Amino acid sequence: MAQFLSNILYANNALGVSIVAGSNLTGGGSLDLGNNITIGLASNVAALTSVQTETLTNATGNLLIDSASYITEFRGNGSTTVGQIQLNCEVNSHGQVIKPQPHSAAVNNELTLPAGGNQELVGTISSQTLTNKTVADAPSVSANTFVESFKVVTQPSSSQAVSLDINSHQNFLHVLANNVTYSFANTVSNRAFAFTLKLVQDSAGSGYTVTWPASVKWPAATAPTLSSGADNEDVFVFYTHTSSSNWYGFVAGQNLG
Repeated sequence: MAQFLSNILYANNALGVSIVAGSNLTGGGSLDLGNNITIGLASNVAALTSVQTETLTNATGNLLIDSASYITEFRGNGSTTVGQIQLNCEVNSHGQVIKPQPHSAAVNNELTLPAGGNQELVGTISSQTLTNKTVADAPSVSANTFVESFKVVTQPSSSQAVSLDINSHQNFLHVLANNVTYSFANTVSNRAFAFTLKLVQDSAGSGYTVTWPASVKWPAATAPTLSSGADNEDVFVFYTHTSSSNWYGFVAGQNLG
């Protein structure tokens, strides 16, 4: 500020204009370069001439603004443009502008910057990795990974027991080679979960049968009868939200062809 006022004094002295202290300008009699002065502005002053080429700083080179409410306002133009702050890069060839919500949003709130060490704000567009964050009321995320491909079930012709690992796969294809007794392995605790099972009879039309886990509940409490013809295809869907205690079984289609 002192440099700016000194330039004013210099310009006025060059023109032969004498600046004299008065009721709103104090600091002594006539003012010369280097004087400390205080300027009091009347309440009806509408605006100050912009300072474009000078800096207003303290002894450490920082701009200090000390308002009565400790709030500094950057005003909009009264119609279409909001108040803005632009922060430039180190060579002033790029800048990032901070803007508030428009008038139509009717927003009055506070944005508190995060505590801790140096960091970036989280945006809605760029990819960012978040660490040490706790999301309140967030949906639970299980450790399993959904796999879109079919898991082909291998069943020796001499065996009837087949375990479906539903944590590693959620779509199964089983060409029957014998009657089969299923069990569901590695179920996910306290999560809503579903998987599909496609059964295909052998080419000889052996009419193999299935024994389902006791935890599976079917419509009308009746398990479906498999299609028994050669190469007949049946598709089933199983759903749970209580881990292994209850599964709900549904026929998606039978004797598909």
